Amino acid sequence: MSLLAILFLMLVLFVVLVFFGDRLGISVNNSNKMPPDAVAKKVINYINDNFLAESQKKAEFKKVETTKNLYAITFNLGEREFTTYATQDG
Repeated sequence: MSLLAILFLMLVLFVVLVFFGDRLGISVNNSNKMPPDAVAKKVINYINDNFLAESQKKAEFKKVETTKNLYAITFNLGEREFTTYATQDG
């Protein structure tokens, strides 16, 4: 198959996904976007449950900010402050 044919097929697939993706159950937009506070809570719980389960210390939520397509989640762990990033779909 030639390179031109492959590029044409990729273009057709892209157009089909953009225009018919929702009908096919494939989301190409941000319809699964979660509120910042819900994502932050999910992230803090994940950190505490999976990384700090055996520790006396727990991550404490400080703030969440939206940056382009991500949420910047700031939390304290003891005296130190950390920032981690999560997608907007959680």
